[in-house]
Amino acid sequence: MDNNTAKEIITEYIFADYNMNVLNRYLNANDQDQLHREALLTEALRKAIIALNK
Repeated sequence: MDNNTAKEIITEYIFADYNMNVLNRYLNANDQDQLHREALLTEALRKAIIALNK
């Protein structure tokens, strides 16, 4: 995941009132469960924090 994708994920999540179901479009059909959504969001937030520290 690149920084732009991380930004997209975080933005969509926030504008969806923190509904993780909006993250399904970034996941494979077999991975669209709560655990995979949380992992995706965690990775996006990690990238954002690293980008802010630069």
